Amino acid sequence: MTTPSGNPLNYAGTRTSTKPPLTGKAKAVRIAFICNFFLTAICAATYFLIGPIHAMEATHSKADAPYLIAGGLGLMCGGCGQLCSLVVSAVFFCIWIYNANEIAGSISQTKMQFTPGWAVGWFFIPLMNLVMPYRVMTEIWQQANAPTHVPNSKVSGW
Repeated sequence: MTTPSGNPLNYAGTRTSTKPPLTGKAKAVRIAFICNFFLTAICAATYFLIGPIHAMEATHSKADAPYLIAGGLGLMCGGCGQLCSLVVSAVFFCIWIYNANEIAGSISQTKMQFTPGWAVGWFFIPLMNLVMPYRVMTEIWQQANAPTHVPNSKVSGW
């Protein structure tokens, strides 16, 4: 048995979990955040090499040139990789929030206060991004975990 929108119903007549549509996006967000973490660690490790690199620059020895080049390339590649990873993480995170809000709104019995567009948009408005994302996420959590009530089910008659 399914709902008019094609969602399956369980034995009690309530909608089943909506986790399958979010798992792929949540996994992508997790992978992007992990990549960003490791690139940050690489940049931090390379940053601690700057002191010895500056000491090498003072000597003006040609023997130290490969180390200077390697340190500079490490910082440049790590920084560019970290920036790309951060942008990818932000895009996947925004897609995930948008879809989570949309799905929570479709399964909830009440009208949600925040639309999917504003659920993402509040993250980009200065000062409001300190409060509103928390309220958006709280609403998504509450609507997604609210018990659904189907009047004709056997359980509600019990």
